Amino acid sequence: MKMLSLDPGIRGCGVALWEGKQLVRCEYVKGASAAGSVLAAAHAMAQQVRAWAPDDVTFLALEWPQVYRVGKGKGDNNDLLALAAVLGALVALFPLAGFEVFKPAEWKGQVPKDIMGNRIVGKLEGREVVVFRAAKVIKSLEHNVIDGVGIGLKALGRL
Repeated sequence: MKMLSLDPGIRGCGVALWEGKQLVRCEYVKGASAAGSVLAAAHAMAQQVRAWAPDDVTFLALEWPQVYRVGKGKGDNNDLLALAAVLGALVALFPLAGFEVFKPAEWKGQVPKDIMGNRIVGKLEGREVVVFRAAKVIKSLEHNVIDGVGIGLKALGRL
């Protein structure tokens, strides 16, 4: 099995590629510049991820956006619609792949980001640590890659 796990974004996605239960590649994939609607940007983002991934991906593990009650979330909840559009486009671009979605509360709960990030990296084994460290990601975007890896670990029963 080749699995792609993903933390969605409209400007970029944290992605991780797994062969069996082994992390073999991870990265922050930047979105392509798309003039026009949010839907065009979401489609362009999904195409960038599709171009990054190999053709023989058989499974997608995706973070599904979660709307929190007023006062609990940050920003405008309508921004989450664009993330759902990225995920819908991705599923369409991988028509033969199965998929599973996880809401943030389902895979990481309410654990603070830095603590959860340390847990995720701590679950990586041997060569996987080398793969993770080899990802060329600026520090301010690294949490996206960590989440992409964490979603993969959750799907594999390792988190």
